[in-house]
Amino acid sequence: MNAERRGRYLKVGIAALYIGVILWSLTVSFFGPFSWLLRVSGLVGMLSLSLAALMTPFIAQIRAHFGASFLQVHHLFAALGLILATLHPIILALQTLDPGVFLPSFATLDIFLALGGRMALILMYIALAAIPPAAPPPAECLTPPPRPDVPRPPPEHHTRQPDRYRLPGSRHLPPLQRPLRRRRGGVFAETVATAGARG
Repeated sequence: MNAERRGRYLKVGIAALYIGVILWSLTVSFFGPFSWLLRVSGLVGMLSLSLAALMTPFIAQIRAHFGASFLQVHHLFAALGLILATLHPIILALQTLDPGVFLPSFATLDIFLALGGRMALILMYIALAAIPPAAPPPAECLTPPPRPDVPRPPPEHHTRQPDRYRLPGSRHLPPLQRPLRRRRGGVFAETVATAGARG
């Protein structure tokens, strides 16, 4: 199975998850459109944030299956989840006319845990504000690629710089007959190592 077909199946599976969550929210009784929007925004928001967190270890697979960079796909699910998670208490505040739904309650431990989404939303925005701004891309990334009909200039020939420490006459000698420099008593002495001398 090639990457394109696996990517298609992955997209269909993710779409089926969203459709299943939305249809399941319709099976539970609600008291009006605000009540249903309150429920579906929380459910779909948590699903999007969960998918954004689960795809983090699969950077190469996401890039291959979705045909886009990992950051684009990850930011899409994270932004959708954060928007819907924010819309959830906004709908509740409009329905109850109580702005206190955005603040956590520390009356008892049970109430704090039951309303833990309020603290979670605040912590998510704190984490979002703590992300440093992205560095600007390098200049070569901003340069458009050359057109195929325009010939490229020939590459520059880099000439080798002369070696100031090379001894005269040692360029054309075999490797075993090239002069060597050995340090003796703080003074460099020139010696010639040959195959005959070693024998």
